[in-house]
Amino acid sequence: MIIAYDNQQQRIKADQAKKDSEPFYCPGCHGPVHLRKGLLKRHHFAHYAAANCEVFSEGETEEHLSAKELLYEWLTDETIEIEAYLPDLQQRPDLLVGKTAIEVQCSALSWRRFVQRTEKYLAYNYSPWWLLGKHLQPQLHHRWTVLQKACCRFAEQPGFYLWIIDTQEQRVGLIYEINWHYKWGVSFRRRYFRKGEPIGCCPSLNNYSRKSCRTYHQRWQPEAYRVWLLHKLMQQQKQILSLQALLYPLGGHIGNLPHWCYHPSDYGFLLEHRILVLRFLFHQNANRNFSHWLNQLRKMNWNWLFPMIDQGQLLKRIYQECSDFQKIQPF
Repeated sequence: MIIAYDNQQQRIKADQAKKDSEPFYCPGCHGPVHLRKGLLKRHHFAHYAAANCEVFSEGETEEHLSAKELLYEWLTDETIEIEAYLPDLQQRPDLLVGKTAIEVQCSALSWRRFVQRTEKYLAYNYSPWWLLGKHLQPQLHHRWTVLQKACCRFAEQPGFYLWIIDTQEQRVGLIYEINWHYKWGVSFRRRYFRKGEPIGCCPSLNNYSRKSCRTYHQRWQPEAYRVWLLHKLMQQQKQILSLQALLYPLGGHIGNLPHWCYHPSDYGFLLEHRILVLRFLFHQNANRNFSHWLNQLRKMNWNWLFPMIDQGQLLKRIYQECSDFQKIQPF
């Protein structure tokens, strides 16, 4: 941790504290912490070995400490606080700017822990802004982890986007124009901001078009996708077998869906092949409304894994996309 309390219960940064001013206390559990001022790692406070603190329980890497310092110096808002403890939530974001809770994730984090923290912020009307460190950042044409997707936001422009941070280069990056292809994986564009440039959890979206999405869709061949799915089903690929298991109770087969179902989706990045289930469900209920389609989806024990993205709004978009496709190509 970078911030601790001194004997007068005043917040003090590690780089301003002195060893002879100990003891210092943890802002979360209020237990004693000691000051570490070494040559290799950024100055910080740490619990003693026997401490049991749930708020500051995770060991901090040098990258994490540097990222917090970088953002603290970068964001000039007068309300910014570093490691501000929120007692109602029993959570401590890395930085707090008004109602924006900034979290920098540099080491492995379970999806359940991520959801727990994010949903608590949302329940108390905080806007969580997650940035991923070097070792958690996605690579071009690789499949994204659930955590990487869950840290994404969505807007009309530029669609899905993700924030990353590079402490070595002292810069923050925006990954956007994210597209998924069943064979080639995920492609995206990346823009970096240098220290001092204006940044925020919701970027200036007018500067980002979705032209690459349209270009990507032009390279997608629906019939080739259908054949590819059948080939993977014959190979008994686990992911495709699971997909067929969802379609079978609905009376569907992965290789015999309406042709429009195999077209690329603007939302394929998030759901990948599972978009086929939603489309086939729409096909079966084409004469019903959105609410009916949604109720049918809930009966399938549909799980939403992405708390940073409004499920209702995105499902409405998917429903409208299904409607548009079926009007053009009903069979």
